[in-house]
Amino acid sequence: MNYRNSTLATLILLMALALACSSARDDPLLSAEELYTPTPIPVDTPVASDTPADPETKTQTSAEPEAEATAEPADLFGFDYNGKVAFAQWDDPSVQMENFIVGYIIVHGMVYEMELVEVGESDYPSALQSGDVDVVLEASPTASSQQFKTLLGSGEVLDVGSLFGDTSDIRIGVRADLKETAPPVFDLLSKVEADEEVLSDLASRIRGGRVGVSASVAGMMFLKQHEDVWTTWIPPETVANVKAAMEENKAGLKYKCLPVRGETVRHCK
Repeated sequence: MNYRNSTLATLILLMALALACSSARDDPLLSAEELYTPTPIPVDTPVASDTPADPETKTQTSAEPEAEATAEPADLFGFDYNGKVAFAQWDDPSVQMENFIVGYIIVHGMVYEMELVEVGESDYPSALQSGDVDVVLEASPTASSQQFKTLLGSGEVLDVGSLFGDTSDIRIGVRADLKETAPPVFDLLSKVEADEEVLSDLASRIRGGRVGVSASVAGMMFLKQHEDVWTTWIPPETVANVKAAMEENKAGLKYKCLPVRGETVRHCK
């Protein structure tokens, strides 16, 4: 009797083990080992062929990874600029702040790329003539060389006005071809004008240390505090674009920035 019971118990145990093994893969949850162990990817075994490979096919196949690696920036950022405008800049707080104010409107309001080109204060006529810069916001025909006066006389460079009013000797010099390459920017530059005392006061705050501010901060202060001034320079649609950028706390001269995983800096365009 004990022998029969023992045999029966053994059979029941074996059946239970078999059932457990057969249903183990029905469990939808993966074990920790399976979760962190990558599933091998099946690789096709190459089959020998008597037909030689087409040289063109081999070349195209090897070039495909390079095409993926050289993606255009617009594919990442989702936009492209309407053009680029180069502004002359030198070590002068007023020039740096004025470039930022106008540049912010150009970049965020009109989607034109702004390039700041460092030149010597007396070298901007040569930079205008060569085309290295398109715009000088503080050009002085009375204080500059004969070269700048010659450029104005030839029509290669235009005097489109002044930040400080028509009676000021400080003029805005613009390459004439900007009227064709960037019409909205040219139109803006012909209308830019602000109170000289306001701009001078803001520029006087630009200095290093804890009590000073940067040129970009001073420029943002002007845009926020003197909306009644700069909104008269541009069409309503451009005004709306600039205000939207300010509400989004965009504080630089790049239209869009993207965070990068694992990096503390952002990539901007």
